[in-house]
Amino acid sequence: RSGLYSIVVQTLGANLAGSPARLYVKPSDAAAPQSTLRGDVAYQSTAGVVSTLTVSARDSYGNPLETGGDLFLAEIVNPVSARTIIIPTDDGDGNYTVSFASGLAGLHILRISLSSLDIFGSPFSWTVVASQVDPANCEIHYSSTVVSGEPIFIIVTPRDRFKNSISDETLLFRLLLPSWNISQDFFPFYGQYLYSPVQTFQDPFLANFSVTKSGNYTTFVVLVNTEAFSGEVLRAISGSPFNFTAVPAIANTFVCYAVGNGLNRLAAGETAAVKIFARDEFLNYAIVGGERFQYWLIQADPVRRNNMTVIDRTDGTYAVSYSITRAGMYRVEIWRAQLHIDGSPFIVEVSETRTSASQTVIYGAGIRGGALNSISRFVVVLRDPYGNERRSGGDSVQAVPLDLLVVSSAAVADNNDGTFTITYRGLSVGSFRMRVIVNNVTVPGSPFRGLISLVPGTPSAAFTAVQVPLPIRAVASRESPVLLEVMDANGAQISTAAAAEAVSFSIDAPLGYRIDEPRMEVSANNLGVFTFVLPSTTRAGTYLLHIFIDTAEIKNSPFNVTVEAAEIDTSSCGIRPMTLGG
Repeated sequence: RSGLYSIVVQTLGANLAGSPARLYVKPSDAAAPQSTLRGDVAYQSTAGVVSTLTVSARDSYGNPLETGGDLFLAEIVNPVSARTIIIPTDDGDGNYTVSFASGLAGLHILRISLSSLDIFGSPFSWTVVASQVDPANCEIHYSSTVVSGEPIFIIVTPRDRFKNSISDETLLFRLLLPSWNISQDFFPFYGQYLYSPVQTFQDPFLANFSVTKSGNYTTFVVLVNTEAFSGEVLRAISGSPFNFTAVPAIANTFVCYAVGNGLNRLAAGETAAVKIFARDEFLNYAIVGGERFQYWLIQADPVRRNNMTVIDRTDGTYAVSYSITRAGMYRVEIWRAQLHIDGSPFIVEVSETRTSASQTVIYGAGIRGGALNSISRFVVVLRDPYGNERRSGGDSVQAVPLDLLVVSSAAVADNNDGTFTITYRGLSVGSFRMRVIVNNVTVPGSPFRGLISLVPGTPSAAFTAVQVPLPIRAVASRESPVLLEVMDANGAQISTAAAAEAVSFSIDAPLGYRIDEPRMEVSANNLGVFTFVLPSTTRAGTYLLHIFIDTAEIKNSPFNVTVEAAEIDTSSCGIRPMTLGG
């Protein structure tokens, strides 16, 4: 051992001269295996904080050196394998000071050597832990686009000023969504969390919530520091506030809807424009296309289904456009995923449009003449440009005889149902012309030629006609009259007495239906007008009415007679199963 020794030399129990003598044994050269490290025995420090260690040089016998002059080297390997060489400071007393700091948290390897030999215990494991959380370096991971109603995950990775990840359950982060008044604290989530695009985060803080209204949102994430005197102190972390966009969820059929003039009432020939809006269950309007809607236009009489073209406008709306020229009742059904959208089906009434003189129809034997001193009549039926019969009066209709010596002036009666009855009297035997004018326009074929005969001839099936618009319509539970005017071959009206034996009729009912026989009435003034009265017991449906003069059917016979249902009787309503589908 090095040190100061006393040497005593005695003879016969007495010290020799100069005894005791003093001997100083000094250490030999420094030896690495016996040199030691003094300092923080925990071998741990905080990121960015300087750690100071002391190397005590010793000789091969373990004696501490009292002077400096040796060259020790310190090598530090950080967690990413970066190497740093430090030359310890020679304190001149056999001690050497090693000072270092690392901003990278994790396990470090500290190797101290002398002449390429490690000192005792080297290499040492040294742990650097993260320092305090720094809001400016915390990280947020989130998706900039989310789906309404689906969970939104926001992950916060707390970091210190050196960007080391921090694992500390006492930290408190808070999510603030001002536009929806949402305030939610994050909670620690340890382990691995896979995020899209797939990334792995260690010990993040996780918050999840959802929004149901699509649109753009500004969100704040703050670090909450609870101070003893000032209460909560909020500090926004890096990247906050940030923005995300909530897009609509998948469409929900029951809240999709349509608007447009094609869903209620149209005029014949008018363009129907319908716009369909796709919405999700939260009533957000779709912003992209891709949905498949079916648009069925169903004609009521006769029943005919038309699958109309639906145009995807790629903005969440869909357009349908068409025109209908036939007046009547229609049904519109709009389907998605085999289900009706909101409001479907729609009942659409297509009404006739303005009167067109070129489409005027004239029927009745009186247009071809009559008998001397007898009243003759014919009916003017007004139609629109598409051939739909007008259902209201008010138009200007004139019948102008061009031969007033043969026939009298014509009387025009507005029936207020789109028809006008024209009557005149035969004044002398001979031919005549009759001009018919509708709204100041002469109808096609006018002037019409007729003949006044001395006496009526025999009933003619070719000229006898019913005096109601075709097709014949009736209402169940009500008596419905059908007028028949019997004429001869020259258009002269024949008295009921002369024609009664020649007129007969029959009715064909739908399969399985029973119909009571109609009764036939004759006009009280002996004019050749017969009335067939359909009984009130008639069921709704389509019947065929045959009318004969002798054995020949009259013009247009057999006639379709459509018997429509009366007002709804709730006691007779019922429910039956049906199959959903377009």
